[in-house]
Amino acid sequence: MTEPHWRIVIVNHRTPELAQRAARSARAASTGASVVVVDSASGDNSEELIRSDGAADFLPLPTNRGYGAALNAGTRHSEARYLLLMNADVDLSPDCIRRFQERLEFLPGLGIVAPRLLSPDGTAQPSCRRFPTHGSLLWSRGSPVGRLRRPTPTSYRVPEPMTFTLVDVVAGACLAVRQEVWHELQGMDERFFLYAEDTDFCRRAKQSGWLVGYDPAITVNHEWGASTRHSRRRAHKAHAASLSLYFRKHHPQRPWANALASALLWCHARLRL
Repeated sequence: MTEPHWRIVIVNHRTPELAQRAARSARAASTGASVVVVDSASGDNSEELIRSDGAADFLPLPTNRGYGAALNAGTRHSEARYLLLMNADVDLSPDCIRRFQERLEFLPGLGIVAPRLLSPDGTAQPSCRRFPTHGSLLWSRGSPVGRLRRPTPTSYRVPEPMTFTLVDVVAGACLAVRQEVWHELQGMDERFFLYAEDTDFCRRAKQSGWLVGYDPAITVNHEWGASTRHSRRRAHKAHAASLSLYFRKHHPQRPWANALASALLWCHARLRL
Protein backbone atom coordinates (compact mmCIF):
# COMPACT_ATOMS: atom_id res chain seq x y z
CA MET A 1 0.00 0.00 0.00
CA THR A 2 1.29 3.45 -0.89
CA GLU A 3 -0.18 5.79 1.70
CA PRO A 4 0.53 9.06 -0.18
CA HIS A 5 -2.50 8.07 -2.25
CA TRP A 6 -4.60 9.37 0.67
CA ARG A 7 -5.83 12.84 1.61
CA ILE A 8 -7.29 12.95 5.13
CA VAL A 9 -9.55 15.91 5.92
CA ILE A 10 -10.53 16.65 9.53
CA VAL A 11 -13.21 19.28 10.16
CA ASN A 12 -12.91 21.26 13.38
CA HIS A 13 -15.14 23.83 15.04
CA ARG A 14 -14.21 24.74 18.61
CA THR A 15 -12.92 21.30 19.57
CA PRO A 16 -9.15 21.89 19.49
CA GLU A 17 -8.12 19.00 21.74
CA LEU A 18 -10.24 16.53 19.77
CA ALA A 19 -8.90 17.87 16.47
CA GLN A 20 -5.35 17.44 17.75
CA ARG A 21 -6.10 13.86 18.78
CA ALA A 22 -7.75 13.17 15.41
CA ALA A 23 -4.74 14.55 13.55
CA ARG A 24 -2.36 12.43 15.60
CA SER A 25 -4.41 9.29 14.95
CA ALA A 26 -4.56 10.12 11.22
CA ARG A 27 -0.80 10.52 11.08
CA ALA A 28 -0.26 7.27 12.99
CA ALA A 29 -2.64 5.39 10.69
CA SER A 30 -1.01 6.71 7.50
CA THR A 31 2.47 8.12 7.90
CA GLY A 32 2.74 9.25 4.28
CA ALA A 33 -0.77 10.66 3.75
CA SER A 34 -1.63 14.31 3.32
CA VAL A 35 -3.50 15.35 6.48
CA VAL A 36 -5.27 18.69 6.91
CA VAL A 37 -7.42 20.14 9.68
CA VAL A 38 -10.01 22.54 8.26
CA ASP A 39 -11.05 25.01 10.93
CA SER A 40 -14.49 26.57 10.57
CA ALA A 41 -13.79 29.92 12.23
CA SER A 42 -13.38 28.50 15.73
CA GLY A 43 -11.89 31.65 17.21
CA ASP A 44 -10.00 29.70 19.87
CA ASN A 45 -6.58 28.09 20.24
CA SER A 46 -7.21 25.46 17.55
CA GLU A 47 -4.57 26.81 15.17
CA GLU A 48 -1.90 27.04 17.85
CA LEU A 49 -2.58 23.52 19.06
CA ILE A 50 -2.67 21.88 15.63
CA ARG A 51 0.40 23.67 14.29
CA SER A 52 2.39 22.85 17.43
CA ASP A 53 2.15 19.14 16.67
CA GLY A 54 3.10 19.16 13.02
CA ALA A 55 0.83 16.13 12.48
CA ALA A 56 -1.41 18.01 10.05
CA ASP A 57 -1.63 21.11 7.93
CA PHE A 58 -4.02 23.78 9.19
CA LEU A 59 -6.54 25.43 6.88
CA PRO A 60 -8.49 28.28 8.55
CA LEU A 61 -11.81 29.37 7.07
CA PRO A 62 -12.99 32.96 7.68
CA THR A 63 -16.56 31.88 8.50
CA ASN A 64 -18.35 28.71 9.55
CA ARG A 65 -20.17 27.62 6.40
CA GLY A 66 -20.93 24.12 7.61
CA TYR A 67 -19.50 20.61 7.51
CA GLY A 68 -19.88 19.99 3.79
CA ALA A 69 -18.33 23.33 2.84
CA ALA A 70 -15.35 22.59 5.11
CA LEU A 71 -14.84 19.20 3.48
CA ASN A 72 -14.96 20.80 0.05
CA ALA A 73 -12.33 23.33 1.11
CA GLY A 74 -10.08 20.60 2.50
CA THR A 75 -10.21 18.49 -0.66
CA ARG A 76 -9.78 21.33 -3.14
CA HIS A 77 -6.82 20.80 -5.50
CA SER A 78 -6.15 17.35 -4.07
CA GLU A 79 -5.17 14.65 -6.54
CA ALA A 80 -4.96 11.83 -4.01
CA ARG A 81 -6.52 8.59 -5.15
CA TYR A 82 -8.60 8.25 -1.98
CA LEU A 83 -10.10 10.67 0.52
CA LEU A 84 -10.84 10.10 4.18
CA LEU A 85 -13.34 12.65 5.46
CA MET A 86 -13.90 12.89 9.20
CA ASN A 87 -15.13 14.86 12.16
CA ALA A 88 -12.71 16.11 14.78
CA ASP A 89 -14.38 13.82 17.32
CA VAL A 90 -13.19 10.69 15.47
CA ASP A 91 -10.12 8.77 16.61
CA LEU A 92 -8.79 6.43 13.91
CA SER A 93 -7.61 2.89 14.62
CA PRO A 94 -4.02 2.23 13.49
CA ASP A 95 -4.98 -0.18 10.69
CA CYS A 96 -8.08 1.57 9.31
CA ILE A 97 -6.41 3.26 6.29
CA ARG A 98 -4.92 -0.05 5.19
CA ARG A 99 -8.28 -1.77 5.58
CA PHE A 100 -10.13 0.99 3.72
CA GLN A 101 -7.72 0.75 0.80
CA GLU A 102 -7.95 -3.04 0.67
CA ARG A 103 -11.73 -2.84 0.54
CA LEU A 104 -11.76 -0.15 -2.18
CA GLU A 105 -9.20 -1.99 -4.31
CA PHE A 106 -11.05 -5.30 -3.94
CA LEU A 107 -14.33 -3.82 -5.18
CA PRO A 108 -13.71 -1.30 -8.01
CA GLY A 109 -17.35 -0.17 -8.17
CA LEU A 110 -17.34 0.81 -4.49
CA GLY A 111 -17.32 4.60 -4.31
CA ILE A 112 -17.88 5.17 -0.59
CA VAL A 113 -17.19 2.98 2.43
CA ALA A 114 -17.67 3.72 6.12
CA PRO A 115 -16.41 2.01 9.27
CA ARG A 116 -18.13 0.88 12.41
CA LEU A 117 -18.37 3.83 14.81
CA LEU A 118 -17.69 2.95 18.43
CA SER A 119 -18.56 5.04 21.49
CA PRO A 120 -15.92 5.54 24.20
CA ASP A 121 -17.50 2.66 26.14
CA GLY A 122 -17.09 0.34 23.15
CA THR A 123 -20.75 0.16 22.09
CA ALA A 124 -21.58 0.47 18.39
CA GLN A 125 -23.32 3.57 17.10
CA PRO A 126 -25.85 3.57 14.23
CA SER A 127 -23.57 3.82 11.22
CA CYS A 128 -25.78 3.04 8.21
CA ARG A 129 -29.39 3.48 7.18
CA ARG A 130 -31.85 3.52 4.31
CA PHE A 131 -32.74 6.59 2.33
CA PRO A 132 -35.33 8.55 4.30
CA THR A 133 -38.89 8.72 3.05
CA HIS A 134 -41.74 10.84 4.31
CA GLY A 135 -43.17 7.82 6.12
CA SER A 136 -39.89 6.58 7.56
CA LEU A 137 -39.35 9.89 9.38
CA LEU A 138 -41.62 8.39 12.04
CA TRP A 139 -39.00 5.69 12.65
CA SER A 140 -35.96 7.95 12.74
CA ARG A 141 -33.54 7.68 15.65
CA GLY A 142 -34.75 10.76 17.48
CA SER A 143 -38.48 10.45 16.90
CA PRO A 144 -40.81 9.40 19.74
CA VAL A 145 -42.11 6.43 17.70
CA GLY A 146 -38.60 5.37 16.72
CA ARG A 147 -37.65 5.10 20.38
CA LEU A 148 -40.53 2.76 21.12
CA ARG A 149 -40.26 0.18 18.34
CA ARG A 150 -37.51 -1.85 16.75
CA PRO A 151 -36.57 -1.12 13.12
CA THR A 152 -38.83 -2.67 10.47
CA PRO A 153 -38.03 -3.56 6.83
CA THR A 154 -39.38 -0.17 5.75
CA SER A 155 -37.93 1.97 8.52
CA TYR A 156 -35.19 4.56 8.21
CA ARG A 157 -32.88 2.67 10.55
CA VAL A 158 -31.40 -0.74 9.73
CA PRO A 159 -30.15 -3.50 12.02
CA GLU A 160 -26.39 -3.41 12.49
CA PRO A 161 -24.75 -5.58 9.75
CA MET A 162 -22.16 -8.00 11.06
CA THR A 163 -20.22 -8.26 7.76
CA PHE A 164 -19.45 -5.96 4.85
CA THR A 165 -22.77 -4.85 3.38
CA LEU A 166 -23.92 -2.60 0.55
CA VAL A 167 -26.29 0.01 1.96
CA ASP A 168 -28.06 3.23 0.98
CA VAL A 169 -26.45 5.67 3.41
CA VAL A 170 -23.45 5.65 5.74
CA ALA A 171 -22.78 8.10 8.54
CA GLY A 172 -20.72 11.11 7.48
CA ALA A 173 -18.62 11.19 10.65
CA CYS A 174 -15.98 9.10 8.85
CA LEU A 175 -16.08 8.31 5.13
CA ALA A 176 -13.55 6.84 2.73
CA VAL A 177 -14.29 8.09 -0.79
CA ARG A 178 -12.70 7.57 -4.18
CA GLN A 179 -11.35 10.81 -5.58
CA GLU A 180 -13.07 10.16 -8.91
CA VAL A 181 -16.43 9.94 -7.13
CA TRP A 182 -15.73 13.19 -5.29
CA HIS A 183 -14.79 14.95 -8.54
CA GLU A 184 -17.74 13.51 -10.44
CA LEU A 185 -20.24 14.68 -7.81
CA GLN A 186 -18.34 17.95 -7.18
CA GLY A 187 -18.10 17.21 -3.49
CA MET A 188 -20.74 17.97 -0.91
CA ASP A 189 -23.78 20.15 -1.54
CA GLU A 190 -22.93 23.20 0.56
CA ARG A 191 -26.59 24.12 1.05
CA PHE A 192 -26.62 21.46 3.78
CA PHE A 193 -25.02 23.28 6.71
CA LEU A 194 -24.98 20.30 9.06
CA TYR A 195 -26.62 16.86 8.81
CA ALA A 196 -28.08 15.13 5.72
CA GLU A 197 -25.10 16.13 3.56
CA ASP A 198 -23.96 12.51 3.89
CA THR A 199 -27.41 11.23 2.89
CA ASP A 200 -27.51 13.54 -0.13
CA PHE A 201 -23.95 12.59 -1.14
CA CYS A 202 -24.65 8.85 -0.91
CA ARG A 203 -27.85 9.24 -2.90
CA ARG A 204 -26.08 11.14 -5.68
CA ALA A 205 -23.30 8.56 -5.73
CA LYS A 206 -25.75 5.67 -6.11
CA GLN A 207 -27.67 7.57 -8.79
CA SER A 208 -24.37 7.83 -10.68
CA GLY A 209 -23.86 4.07 -10.48
CA TRP A 210 -21.44 3.85 -7.54
CA LEU A 211 -21.82 1.43 -4.63
CA VAL A 212 -21.95 2.51 -0.99
CA GLY A 213 -20.64 0.09 1.61
CA TYR A 214 -20.43 -0.40 5.35
CA ASP A 215 -17.58 -2.49 6.76
CA PRO A 216 -17.89 -3.31 10.49
CA ALA A 217 -14.45 -4.95 10.42
CA ILE A 218 -13.02 -1.42 10.18
CA THR A 219 -13.57 0.41 13.47
CA VAL A 220 -12.96 3.96 14.68
CA ASN A 221 -13.78 5.65 17.96
CA HIS A 222 -16.35 8.44 17.83
CA GLU A 223 -17.38 10.77 20.65
CA TRP A 224 -20.87 11.22 19.28
CA GLY A 225 -22.07 14.81 19.65
CA ALA A 226 -18.77 16.23 20.84
CA SER A 227 -18.48 18.48 17.79
CA THR A 228 -21.88 20.06 18.44
CA ARG A 229 -21.95 20.23 22.24
CA HIS A 230 -21.16 23.96 22.16
CA SER A 231 -24.11 24.76 19.91
CA ARG A 232 -26.94 22.31 20.55
CA ARG A 233 -29.63 24.83 19.64
CA ARG A 234 -28.01 25.55 16.27
CA ALA A 235 -27.50 21.83 15.64
CA HIS A 236 -31.19 21.01 16.20
CA LYS A 237 -32.23 23.78 13.85
CA ALA A 238 -29.68 22.68 11.25
CA HIS A 239 -30.97 19.10 11.41
CA ALA A 240 -34.52 20.21 10.65
CA ALA A 241 -33.39 22.57 7.89
CA SER A 242 -31.18 19.94 6.24
CA LEU A 243 -33.79 17.19 6.20
CA SER A 244 -36.36 19.65 4.86
CA LEU A 245 -33.93 20.57 2.09
CA TYR A 246 -33.25 16.90 1.36
CA PHE A 247 -36.93 16.19 0.74
CA ARG A 248 -37.39 19.28 -1.42
CA LYS A 249 -34.30 18.37 -3.46
CA HIS A 250 -34.99 14.67 -3.99
CA HIS A 251 -38.80 14.59 -3.89
CA PRO A 252 -39.84 17.80 -5.71
CA GLN A 253 -42.93 16.05 -7.07
CA ARG A 254 -44.45 15.89 -3.55
CA PRO A 255 -44.70 19.53 -2.36
CA TRP A 256 -47.50 18.91 0.13
CA ALA A 257 -45.74 15.96 1.74
CA ASN A 258 -42.56 18.03 1.86
CA ALA A 259 -44.38 20.89 3.58
CA LEU A 260 -45.86 18.52 6.19
CA ALA A 261 -42.49 16.85 6.80
CA SER A 262 -40.86 20.24 7.21
CA ALA A 263 -43.49 21.34 9.74
CA LEU A 264 -43.03 18.14 11.76
CA LEU A 265 -39.25 18.48 11.68
CA TRP A 266 -39.33 22.06 12.91
CA CYS A 267 -41.82 21.18 15.67
CA HIS A 268 -39.57 18.36 16.81
CA ALA A 269 -36.55 20.68 16.73
CA ARG A 270 -38.31 23.26 18.90
CA LEU A 271 -39.29 20.59 21.43
CA ARG A 272 -35.60 19.68 21.77
CA LEU A 273 -34.38 23.27 22.29
